[in-house]
Amino acid sequence: AARLAERLRKEAGDSVKDQVIRGLSLVTLRNPEDAEIARCLSMIDAFVTQHQLSQEDALERFCLLALNLNEFVYLD
Repeated sequence: AARLAERLRKEAGDSVKDQVIRGLSLVTLRNPEDAEIARCLSMIDAFVTQHQLSQEDALERFCLLALNLNEFVYLD
């Protein structure tokens, strides 16, 4: 998750939305839906505001979640 977060920061820059889009695209091998992006952005915002995580730690938690999505873990 930490390496994926590092990659997202390098490839998508400082925009959290761009990082989420790139992360979901890499993990699911498809373009993420707007609702998925919104849920992930909301989750990252909650990590930062409610749980006082740094932006970097919040991105790592998002990456951990993304790497545990069924679409990533199981092949159809």
